[in-house]
Amino acid sequence: MSFRMAEEPKGVPLADLSLQQLGELQKNCEQELTFFQESFNALKGLLSRNEKSVSALDDVKVATTGHTALIPLSESLYIRAELSDPSKHMVEIGTGYFVELEREKAKAIFDRKKEHISKQIETVEGILKEKRRTRAYISDAFQTKVQAQLATMNTHCSHLQRFDFRSLEEFRDVKLVVGSEVGTAICTIGNTKVMAAVSAQIAEPSSMRPNKGVINIDVDLSPMANVSNEHDRLGSKGMELIRLLELIIRDSRCIDVESLCIRAGSEIWKVRVDVRILDEDGSLLDCACLAAITALQHFKRPNVSLEAHHTLIYSEYEKAPVPLNIYHMPICTTIGLLDKGQMVVIDPTEKEAACLDGSIVVACNKRREVCALHQSTNLVLTTKQIERCVKLAMARAEALTAVVSSIIKEDRQERSAFKRPDGFAITTPSLILTTGTAASRQIKAPVTKREPESPQRSLYQPSVIINENPLSVGSVKQEEVDEDELLAEQLTTIQNSVGQVAVTDNQSTVMSNRKREVEEVNNLLEGLDDSEEDEEIQTMILGPSEPGENTKMVVEEEAAPMGLVKRKKKK
Repeated sequence: MSFRMAEEPKGVPLADLSLQQLGELQKNCEQELTFFQESFNALKGLLSRNEKSVSALDDVKVATTGHTALIPLSESLYIRAELSDPSKHMVEIGTGYFVELEREKAKAIFDRKKEHISKQIETVEGILKEKRRTRAYISDAFQTKVQAQLATMNTHCSHLQRFDFRSLEEFRDVKLVVGSEVGTAICTIGNTKVMAAVSAQIAEPSSMRPNKGVINIDVDLSPMANVSNEHDRLGSKGMELIRLLELIIRDSRCIDVESLCIRAGSEIWKVRVDVRILDEDGSLLDCACLAAITALQHFKRPNVSLEAHHTLIYSEYEKAPVPLNIYHMPICTTIGLLDKGQMVVIDPTEKEAACLDGSIVVACNKRREVCALHQSTNLVLTTKQIERCVKLAMARAEALTAVVSSIIKEDRQERSAFKRPDGFAITTPSLILTTGTAASRQIKAPVTKREPESPQRSLYQPSVIINENPLSVGSVKQEEVDEDELLAEQLTTIQNSVGQVAVTDNQSTVMSNRKREVEEVNNLLEGLDDSEEDEEIQTMILGPSEPGENTKMVVEEEAAPMGLVKRKKKK
């Protein structure tokens, strides 16, 4: 009897994959590596908690009944209580499920947990090593394929062509817009888009700098900017971006931090710059730096006045806000390097950056001062190569400084003329706000025949009756009834109804009146005194002989009350 062994899964050789496929594979490997690293850290935390539980069992072992201890109600809330039975413990056997066990059984459960978690940690640790090895293989294959493609290319400047048909030393278009609220700006370089917002609040200064304000920079890498970004997680790229922005803006001393002091040693202005990455397609640092600098130029802090024991903060309607004291504007320029720095690629896109040997970032101002210099790789550059990059960055800084100054000047002129700026509304294209005419949609149903029903006439029936069949399109028939005939029939019906109601009302009224009059006459006759009156009063009530005739009352004397007729008879 023979068994056929299952075939082992065959992998795809990395050399057979294209450059784009290798890039996607590298991103997937990075995401898997991040997931397993987080799982490894979580298991380490569980193991630490389990060890703390075992040590807590040993501490309670010497306790007696009535012993006072701190009992946890939550992870950070404890109360003081007395132990009723130190030999029994509440042990968590699941998420939110606890069981009361003896000390020996509880310790056995913790030992089993420790063994299980340790095995899981070993498994995940092995997976991490394998994933790191795979990432290294993919990265080497990616770099090898890039170098192979570059080697087959003619590297002369006249033969190279970029994806967007720019020359090697040509920048992309820059769009810069300030918001209707002070301290907000959006910068767009090609497809890269960054928004910056500046805010300020009063805080206490540090003991080392009691008379200087504080400038903090925060970066948010939105997942919609790049699929590799995670919400509320910066990663190495985000941390590098924050450090470079702090180096360019804060450490270059472009802002007068001493002017942000309110009271030396007690109150200062704490300025915060929030940078949000909306879209990412190369030159991310250039776009973020330009947006942050424009937002700082556009920002105005509230005006304050110092009193003896307090500080008054005025609104913009009471006193005009105060702009920041900015000495210069550092502008960032990213320059890609090819062929060991012999070729430069100005303002590379994300796809172009993947094919570069490295890049250099130069931050300078219009006064031709270099504020920061950063190189992304360990590529060795000569002095001439660095000077060439610095010259390109200086020309770029002069042009963008003029753009920022003109935008801020126009915004202040509009605000001084009491005109509210359009703000970010001008960045929304009209195609998004308007849509084309929608095509008409008709539902066609099969034509069916329907016999017209005789209309039921009522008191409030309309004078025109229309018989419609909504299912038969184009076959609607309208039958009009003569209005005069219907009107005559309605009047006759109303008249008959009114006559019947009137007769019924008259009959009921006559009967009730006769009964009431008879009762009144009897009451009057009973009250008369026969001894005082010699005359006999005869009361006669005249009424209709038939119930259908109208009742008439004849009164011979006007003084006779209640329609009574009095006749005197001789004794």
